[in-house]
Amino acid sequence: ISTVYAYNNLTSFYKVIPLDNSSDFILLSKSSSTILIYRVSSLGLIIWAKEYSLGSLRFPEICKGLSNEFYVSSWVTTVGSISDDLLIFMIDENGNILWSKSFDDLDDQMNDMACKRSGELVVAGGIHSGVKDQFLLEIDENGNVTNMDRHVSTLSVYEEALAIDINSANEIYIGGHASINSSADAFISKLDQNFNTIWSTIITMPGPNTVVSITSDAAGNSYVSYYFTVSPGNDRPGITKLDAQGNHLWSKALPQNKRSELSIKSNILSEQLLLYGTVVNHSNGFGNIDAYLAFQDTSLSGCIDSIIQPAITSQPWLEYDWIATETTVTLNTITVTDSVFIPNFNSTVSCDTCFIITVPPINNSISLIGNDSICQGDSTRLESIYVSSYSYQWLKYGIPISGATQSYYYAKKTGNYKVRITDQFGNTSTSGKISVRKIVPQASITALGPTVFCSGDNVILQANPGSGYSYSWYKSGNVIPGAASQLYTASKKGKHKVLITDNIGCQNFSNKITINKYPSPSVSINLQGTISICQGSNITLTAIPTSGIPPYTYQWKRYKNILPGANSQSYTTSKIGNYKVTVTDNNSCSRTTPIATKIVKIACPSKISNESTLLVYPNPVKDLAKIQYSIDEPSFVILCIYDVLGNKIEEIVNSNQDRGDFVYQWDSKNQSAGLYFISLQVNDKKVSTKLTLMK
Repeated sequence: ISTVYAYNNLTSFYKVIPLDNSSDFILLSKSSSTILIYRVSSLGLIIWAKEYSLGSLRFPEICKGLSNEFYVSSWVTTVGSISDDLLIFMIDENGNILWSKSFDDLDDQMNDMACKRSGELVVAGGIHSGVKDQFLLEIDENGNVTNMDRHVSTLSVYEEALAIDINSANEIYIGGHASINSSADAFISKLDQNFNTIWSTIITMPGPNTVVSITSDAAGNSYVSYYFTVSPGNDRPGITKLDAQGNHLWSKALPQNKRSELSIKSNILSEQLLLYGTVVNHSNGFGNIDAYLAFQDTSLSGCIDSIIQPAITSQPWLEYDWIATETTVTLNTITVTDSVFIPNFNSTVSCDTCFIITVPPINNSISLIGNDSICQGDSTRLESIYVSSYSYQWLKYGIPISGATQSYYYAKKTGNYKVRITDQFGNTSTSGKISVRKIVPQASITALGPTVFCSGDNVILQANPGSGYSYSWYKSGNVIPGAASQLYTASKKGKHKVLITDNIGCQNFSNKITINKYPSPSVSINLQGTISICQGSNITLTAIPTSGIPPYTYQWKRYKNILPGANSQSYTTSKIGNYKVTVTDNNSCSRTTPIATKIVKIACPSKISNESTLLVYPNPVKDLAKIQYSIDEPSFVILCIYDVLGNKIEEIVNSNQDRGDFVYQWDSKNQSAGLYFISLQVNDKKVSTKLTLMK
């Protein structure tokens, strides 16, 4: 509790209601014939004051609808009238009347009213003619009566509703007088939102009573404050607690021999009720004026006199330090362990000054320690002012973050963050928002061509552009040295991606593109090296592919020049030259023989009787010897090698052959040096020649 603001010349003070989305609040007061409504700032400054002249007033009340619009009501006796009318009007947050309705057919008395969470107003009172009982009246925000019940009693007693409260489920609690066997007790009833009775109970009093207020908590417990007469001049304020089914839990009377206009609120910690109001010595109607203070969310009301010089008497559970001036009283130190009672002003004047006691607001400011833009995996610190008696709950988009209950929070994700702070009295306040944005640079790559290709080919990979972006390319999880531009030429198989870094250092990996290669064909020519042919003869070269995907296509070349029409696997020529062949498989992958086959022409020996010839060179030979012969017509050919003892060393040919020139190689590396005979048999004709092997 920080400051007491005193306002002179207000003869009675009724209620304080805070505004939504503002630190201002609305005050309700009255004189004998006018209702006075003020809008006051949190510093106690009057923003505006409105006076509503209505006639002779009784029991003015105010409550807030769904927004910053307020219902105001009172019983009014107009000049020259002998009956009271119920007047209800609605004002906006600037005090302007939106509508006004008068109910003159109720021979009743309104005592209290409350607003539903859905915006309707419920008025409670007592019937003063005919069957004496309660009445309830429900009015919507346009002033239309939506429900009225004049007989809600289930106790078969005379009841007059004096106080009303409505919980978050729009269930209604009413309390007031109950008369049983001429005694004056209190009753409390719980009704549903359609005024049907859920339960009713009686609180037995030692004397006549007046119920002042009723409230309920989140658990469904209800609290009734009242004063009752023990004996003439001996009034006691009291409080009773009932459980959710209306069963009595406890009753307590405050140890003051005084009448108590005591209000009660149920924002409770450890059954510590929120009380406010005045206590007046009932012996002469004035006398000692005491204040009951509360721990209310925003403000409290009571009554003191501005000329009083307080004479404080010590209480063991209260520390205090009063500084009194004509209009302002400041409480510097208050340590509360119970409902606060500030005793004995020792004044003999009537209470004609109203005051407001303001609870210090929760400091809900938050600050950003760091940057509101963070990279993937980083965080930024949000801080609130640390107070040891506060509890904290951080929110993201208004939803509580699990486990985020410190005065600080490290935000790792994009969002709007707030903190909800609860003080030691259960009051809550939510901060403004701080927006945090997680920066993740856009990172993607595309291939500017096929990603599966033949050996020797490549594809260009392109990363997305961005202002201030830098690039680092990876293959199979490893950085590629020197690959630091937006484009990268990929020629090797593997999974490729790029790491993009923006101008504030935030990074992101792109998608992956997998590069694969087709198996390349291998090719050789059946005749390799230098091949000699006789003048006037020709030779057939045959390509031999050993890998790749068939079928194959072929292209023969002579001296690196393409031979038109030479597209078969075999090629027959009579011309000298260096010959190669290029093989292309079904995946369009090509391979050219790495070494050319060289064709040369030589003078050939005389033909044997069947027009066949036999030539061996070089002679002598150290390792490879070439054996060349030609036949003029299709024949059965046997070509063998014998040692000097006539043993057959190797049979090279034993088959039918077409007309043509033939060349074979004999590898003599596994033979010993000496004289060997090359024997050629064409059909039934034989020819042989000598070959000298040197080591």
